[in-house]
Amino acid sequence: MRLGYEDFLRGVERMRTYGYPMERTAEEAWPHFGGRRVNYGTLAHHLAQDIDAVPAPWSGPRRTTLSAWSPLTPVDRRPTG
Repeated sequence: MRLGYEDFLRGVERMRTYGYPMERTAEEAWPHFGGRRVNYGTLAHHLAQDIDAVPAPWSGPRRTTLSAWSPLTPVDRRPTG
């Protein structure tokens, strides 16, 4: 799965919102991010699939999708009468 520059900028903005310290601007960091994705992206996708991580645009596909998963409905144990 390819993560585009706009997705990257949204991630940077989210980190900024939570006060993550930035050493570079998004424009300076983008080429480095792309290099890391090339080096580690496939491994990260395999790990995310193996642990069945929550689906996200930056972490690849999963064995199941949220639409295919349906939680069990708990038994209604409220008192009657």
